[in-house]
Amino acid sequence: VVYSMAVKEDCELLQQCRLQGMTPLSLPRALNLLLAGRDQVCIAGTHGKTTTSGMAWNILQQANQYPAAYVGGVMRTPRCSGVFGSGRFAIVESCEYRQSFLHLSPKIVVLTGIESDHFDCFGSQAECDQTFRDFIDRLPSDGTLVYNRDCQRSSAIAATCGRRTTSFSLYEDSDWNAISCE
Repeated sequence: VVYSMAVKEDCELLQQCRLQGMTPLSLPRALNLLLAGRDQVCIAGTHGKTTTSGMAWNILQQANQYPAAYVGGVMRTPRCSGVFGSGRFAIVESCEYRQSFLHLSPKIVVLTGIESDHFDCFGSQAECDQTFRDFIDRLPSDGTLVYNRDCQRSSAIAATCGRRTTSFSLYEDSDWNAISCE
């Protein structure tokens, strides 16, 4: 039994499953088990995760990398939200809601940006930022953080992450920017 992080642990259905000897797994825990052995490319941030995840999957698919993917929406092609794939990469839309992304094992984190969100889960901006720091800390020493330089909160986390970083921006002051792509 796999359940959404929106389902509370004391849900009657989950309790009944446990009484019958089943071990329900949250979706992020189940994904982490399913994708063990793959290089997880975790797309995180308070906005843009679904679009960025779908685009990353499509780019790797077009490059004949045949990645696995879990996206929180329906991708245009294929018309589904998940693909197992046969390649080494797994694109995972990684949500901060109820700290669910802390159950994943990222090799690369793409941080689209951090804004106030999920007020039912985070009592303050500092608490939300700490959850993102905890997620970035899950990167192995040879992992990479790709972050939005235009977001002050993402930049602050990148400055202290202790891993390889690369930034993107709409402006010139980053590793990748829209100006150099014109």
